[in-house]
Amino acid sequence: MPRQTTPNAVPVQLEGDDFSMGDTSPELQPLEKTPEIEYVDSSAQLWAVVLKEGEKYDKTLAESWKGDMDGILFFTGLFSAAVAAFIIDGYKYLSRNSNDTTNQLLIQISQQLSALATGSEPPPPFSIPPFSAPAAMRRVNILWFISLCLSVTCALVATLVQQWTRKYLLTTQLPSSPQRRARVRTYLFQGVVRFRLDTIANSVPLLLHASVFLFFTGIVEFLFQLDKTLAYITLACVVVCAVVYVALTLLPLFYRDCPYQTPMSGPLWRFVQALKFTFLALSRRIYKITAPNWTLRLMNLNEYMGRCKERLLGGLQHDLERCAMHASQELDTAALRWTLQSLREPSELESFIAAIPGFLGSATITSETPHLTPASITLYDLLYVKDAHLGLRIGHLLKTEMHMPVACVDTLWHITRWHDAVDVLEWDRAFGEATVDSLSVLKGSRDPAIALTAHCTAALGVRVVLKDMRRMLSPALATRLRISELRRTLHALMDADRGALESLTDDDLIRDGHVLNMTGILTSAIPLVARVDETRASILWDTLDTLRSGLDARQASPDAQTAIVRAWAAYEEESQAWTPASGGIPYQPPGSVGRYRSRMEDLVAPIIRDIGGE
Repeated sequence: MPRQTTPNAVPVQLEGDDFSMGDTSPELQPLEKTPEIEYVDSSAQLWAVVLKEGEKYDKTLAESWKGDMDGILFFTGLFSAAVAAFIIDGYKYLSRNSNDTTNQLLIQISQQLSALATGSEPPPPFSIPPFSAPAAMRRVNILWFISLCLSVTCALVATLVQQWTRKYLLTTQLPSSPQRRARVRTYLFQGVVRFRLDTIANSVPLLLHASVFLFFTGIVEFLFQLDKTLAYITLACVVVCAVVYVALTLLPLFYRDCPYQTPMSGPLWRFVQALKFTFLALSRRIYKITAPNWTLRLMNLNEYMGRCKERLLGGLQHDLERCAMHASQELDTAALRWTLQSLREPSELESFIAAIPGFLGSATITSETPHLTPASITLYDLLYVKDAHLGLRIGHLLKTEMHMPVACVDTLWHITRWHDAVDVLEWDRAFGEATVDSLSVLKGSRDPAIALTAHCTAALGVRVVLKDMRRMLSPALATRLRISELRRTLHALMDADRGALESLTDDDLIRDGHVLNMTGILTSAIPLVARVDETRASILWDTLDTLRSGLDARQASPDAQTAIVRAWAAYEEESQAWTPASGGIPYQPPGSVGRYRSRMEDLVAPIIRDIGGE
């Protein structure tokens, strides 16, 4: 909370024409200084955040201006030297050539001597005619001198911009309290905005380009006075350069993603938008006079004028950002794919993988088949596009970096649940054998959180693979080799006895697979729930909710039904130890025992009752 500190009043009295310090009189009130607001130390953290963001912005802006000004200073130095060399030769045509006068005098003397020798009449006395510089050379020198002045002015302004920028950064970084520094920085930044320092910095390249074109125009005009063939060749080169420059100026106006741009692009964009806005304003006025009842047309004009005004005020950069935000979803996919291809270090790849659950969380995924969201489309491309291979890289990271599997296993669980939700095929091919083998290893992890998540991920993987196998058994898609691949994946993921699984036919495996999968979760994952926190336990509840969706245990074989009934009985016996007398469930808040039992009753008990287990 700020506190106000008011300094002592300064009494002032008048005596004649002088101001002097004295006692305060009833007729004259003391002058008080403006109260200064100071913040206590507890607010320093907030002001530090403000300073951090401000300094980041200032650094980016200063580096941008410095780079532009450095390039301008280097170019103007070379360019001014070249222009000066041409001016040294061109300005001579603006005054009389002394050599021509000398030659005329010598000719006069020669004629007079010849007349004396022959006795003829001497020539009339020589008179120097008035001098008038050629109009073409006047134009050439005007163009070149203006070009030189603009070039030198650009160098001067570039130097000043660098000095102003350094002064701004130095003043905003003076040692002081965070609140004082933030206030000084904001005060100076508002001055930068109010006095349009960015406009001055952006106008320097425009003046430099104008200087170059003035110089080229002067060269062409100069060559036409000497050699027209050479002049036409030079003119052709200048025209080509001018056409390319105009094209570079206009391209960003039609294609916002065009990297080519000149200093004229921004002002030209605003000029076009101003013309559009003026035309729309006149059209609206005409419609109000001639057809005031056309409400819909007037509303459309108002909407168009609002868009045009926004573009006019925002400029070309603002419209570029608008076009990017309204572009297709493929941009996000391309950005993530490029990032994934660029990541080489395991720690960087792990950070990318750890962020995928939050990315998927931008659209709710339920056990029902949802619409394909942009996040789902992007994830599908990352998994199945050849140059991305997100699933294979997750499996490789799990296999080679077993000391940091938490983020990978969590992401794998979310992606596998997404596979089931949107019915995407070929889960095993997307992740590869390395992922399957790593899940088998992580089920036995000493960390109960990792082990529980690995069991849940494997169970969801079994569900997805069983769906894929059911599709493959249709007559039109029957492929023995593919079914063998799916069976190997199921054997590696399921917690059931391997020999019993191998003895089942394909049809029997599809019929009993879901029940056996649920049995494996009850047998292996439920004992782990007492050793994890509530957040991690929610993964188990979501997994069970997904596994029971569409599960009809009555269609399973008696052996499969018996197995799940026994697993449920084992759970009930295990849950009897979750009593307050025995300490309840570790890592869980009080009252979690009742909630856990209620969740199990809701998720699994109906399945047991359907097959007559209770």
